[in-house]
Amino acid sequence: MLLAVTKDGQNQILPVAYGICKNECTDSWTWFFQKLRDCIGNMQELTIISDRSPSIATSVANIFPHAHHGIRGVHLYFNIVSRFGKSNTVKGIFWEACRAYTVDAFGAAMDVMKKTKEPVWDAESINALSRHARKVSILMLIDFFRATMQHWWFQRRNFAAEATTILTPWADDIVKENKKSFSKWDVCMISNTKCEVKKGAQNVIVDFQHMTCTYRHWQLDEIPCGHVIRCLTVNNYQDCSRYALNAYFTETLRKTYEESINPLPKPSEWDIPDDLMIVKPPIMDKRQPGRPRNTDRIPSQGEGPIRK
Repeated sequence: MLLAVTKDGQNQILPVAYGICKNECTDSWTWFFQKLRDCIGNMQELTIISDRSPSIATSVANIFPHAHHGIRGVHLYFNIVSRFGKSNTVKGIFWEACRAYTVDAFGAAMDVMKKTKEPVWDAESINALSRHARKVSILMLIDFFRATMQHWWFQRRNFAAEATTILTPWADDIVKENKKSFSKWDVCMISNTKCEVKKGAQNVIVDFQHMTCTYRHWQLDEIPCGHVIRCLTVNNYQDCSRYALNAYFTETLRKTYEESINPLPKPSEWDIPDDLMIVKPPIMDKRQPGRPRNTDRIPSQGEGPIRK
């Protein structure tokens, strides 16, 4: 099963597409990304995060040549752990490097990692959600996803309808927290659209015309950081929402889930078009692995089966 997921403005997993193929290879991923492109188009600033599969890298380069393609941190972390073993010290430095907003911050974290004496050592949520459903037939698996989406859409639609903030509650909480963090920083005006935020020896430039902050949180997260909020507050401008990405607006969240996902009728009630393409079962030219191992308790040696 091939999956594509994203996050909505409330920081919730939002499934975009899923497909079923006989194995993960370049042909399968190319087909999947072609179908995905047909749905979302050639989006600007599209970023695709995946594991280190060469077939995914090749397919992304062919279908979305202008997209940013990165490696998911969790996959990279577990790859390092499997090779070098666990290290709590290096684990913290690794994630600090992953979350670095500037080249200098990344370099500083990597320098610390090199000096340590310890060895250096994701769609996964949806996979975990469907681990039991994967044991049933494909049609039942697909209906499991449909039923799950039906439930999620209903809950999130009601949540968005009751939200009263301009930004989603999750994004609004981040803005409130940022207000507390930088409430005592000094602001010096450079021009009508540019400010300097100072705290001790640290100077940060906020440019509202180009929507940039030299601390880089604003450009990468696209939620007003503390420096931006501090500049707005000093200039008696309390509404920070206009400087956030549209995806973080509550109205966008409402539109995301405004349509309902309905259950399928019985097969006898399906309206099948006359020109519907007949899809034949795939030719399984490669031996498939067995079913996932059952997680039930393994009987002890000499323990016989329990008859019900």
